[in-house]
Amino acid sequence: MSLPNYIFPAASVLSTELEAETILIEMNSERYFSLKGTGSSFWRLIQADPSVERVIEALLREYAVDEAVLRRDLTVLCGKLAEQGLATPAATAP
Repeated sequence: MSLPNYIFPAASVLSTELEAETILIEMNSERYFSLKGTGSSFWRLIQADPSVERVIEALLREYAVDEAVLRRDLTVLCGKLAEQGLATPAATAP
């Protein structure tokens, strides 16, 4: 999987921030997931703006991280979110 242009949180996912992590609950399967650090920030940001490029810009301002490393890690995270039915990657905005 390559890094998508957009990623949309699934409507069936509830999320809440608890201390230093974000808990995601996929209501159809009743499974829960935990995101920490940049993953937690990524989830918070895509809820407001699904543009992956704008989210990357925000994360680069928030964290001292190499952009290539961030892009690689977010490619993996987007793939996992999609695989678990938590988010839908897209090439264009609806």
